[in-house]
Amino acid sequence: MVNIGIIFTSLVINQVATGLVSTPHFTNNFSSNMTKINISNDKWRITNDDVMGGLSKGNIQRRASAIVFSGNLSTKNNGGFSSVFMPLNDVPQNLSTIAMTVIGDGNLYQLRFRRYYQGYLISYKLPFQSIANQTTNHQFELTQAQATFRGRTLTNAPPLTSESIVSIGLLIRSEKATEYSITLHKISLGE
Repeated sequence: MVNIGIIFTSLVINQVATGLVSTPHFTNNFSSNMTKINISNDKWRITNDDVMGGLSKGNIQRRASAIVFSGNLSTKNNGGFSSVFMPLNDVPQNLSTIAMTVIGDGNLYQLRFRRYYQGYLISYKLPFQSIANQTTNHQFELTQAQATFRGRTLTNAPPLTSESIVSIGLLIRSEKATEYSITLHKISLGE
C-alpha cells in the first residue's frame, strides 16, 4: 500500500494537471444565474470516523453567513476522516454547476453530495485543494463528481443530477494525524 503522506505533493500536482482536483482561482465572478444555498443554519451534522472505531474529532461553528468546519484527525484505530453534511430539499432540476468560496488551511478536502440509488444512500465527491489562509473559489460540473459507497468507488452509479441531491457537505481524510479548519462562505448551484 502506498503512503499518501509521502507522495502528497506530487499527487496534488498530478490531480490538478488531470482535472481530478479543482485549481483554485481568485475571482468572485461566478455566473449571475447561480442560486445560493443557505449554509447559515443549524442543520449541519458531523460524522467522524468514530462510527468505525476511530478517534477523530470534528466541529461545526456558524459565523455570520459562513460556517467553520474544524477539528483533529487521528489515525488511531484505523481512523482518519471527519465530515459535515446538511440536508437539501427540492433542489431544482437541470442545474449542472456548483461553485463555492472557502478560506482554507492547505489541506485536501472533498465537496460531497448524497443521493439515493437502488435503495442506498450513496455519496459523490469532488476533491479540491485549499490554500492556507487564502480565500479561493472553486467551480465544478456535477458530472465531474465520483460516486462512492462506504469509501469504495462505484463504477455503475448514474451521474449526479441536481434534482437527486438530498444533502451536501465537506469531508477531510488523511493517513496522518492533522489539525484542520476550513471556512465555507458560499455554495451556489447554477446552469
